[in-house]
Amino acid sequence: MSLNLKNSQLSDQGQYTCMISLGDWYDLAVIQLNMIAKGEEPSISLEHYEGNGIGLTCSSKGWYPKSQTVWLDSKGKNRTEKSDTTTTETPAGTFSTSSYIIVEPGVDSEISCKIIISALQLESESRILISDVFYPTTSPWLLPFIVILLLFLGINLFAVHKLRESNQTVSKSENKKNELKTEQECLKYELGKMDFFYICKSLKMKFSLER
Repeated sequence: MSLNLKNSQLSDQGQYTCMISLGDWYDLAVIQLNMIAKGEEPSISLEHYEGNGIGLTCSSKGWYPKSQTVWLDSKGKNRTEKSDTTTTETPAGTFSTSSYIIVEPGVDSEISCKIIISALQLESESRILISDVFYPTTSPWLLPFIVILLLFLGINLFAVHKLRESNQTVSKSENKKNELKTEQECLKYELGKMDFFYICKSLKMKFSLER
């Protein structure tokens, strides 16, 4: 005797009674249906830098019953860093899990997050490799980057200063040219007035002599 369910859901979990009868003969079977669900492959993400270390989050959803999250090293042993794990139930009745850990430089660079339901021998695992260059205090690129950044800012400030000086010099030169031009125009005007005065005076004298 067997029980076959299709398109089952978590709500189908429970006790089922199956009865078969033939004339005066019958037989009963009681079956306890326990549902399980293997969730998604865990996802490891870098959250932020914290002190000298890096904060990592391992998350997955779709598990039933509740699962356990463990952080492992390259040898498959539990990591010594303390982790903080939270498990929440979804509206569908499955469970989502999220675990946070801070890893420090100089330790095993291979990190594994494994989600397990031990009683049912269900598990799923993800691994990442973090090189020491990604840690804030040990990256060999950090100091050169800061030096290059400061040099770049210094060159930009120097160039802006020189550009302002150049603009001021050009402005002063233009002002000087305008002043000279104005003086020349004024001088021409004054000379023109003087020429006109002498011409008028000469004409008057000539006219007097002719009379």
